[in-house]
Amino acid sequence: MVEILTSQVVSGLAAGCVYALIALGFVLIFKATDVVNFAQGEFVMASGFMSYTLLIGLGLPYGLVLVCTIVLSGLMGVVLEREV
Repeated sequence: MVEILTSQVVSGLAAGCVYALIALGFVLIFKATDVVNFAQGEFVMASGFMSYTLLIGLGLPYGLVLVCTIVLSGLMGVVLEREV
């Protein structure tokens, strides 16, 4: 019983931290530019889908998925910044 409770608390805190970081990014962009920019949410979702595809679809280990997702998300940001 204690293990389940501990697992749920840690999982909830991890999800809350992710939501807080996303919200902080929205606030920082809004305060700096006075424009509501929802593209950040799109990047979070695209990165999540990349991680899921690499982990489940290709069966890569967690560490490699983390590094690959960071690199691919960075490349996606650079390409969008240069092309759009």
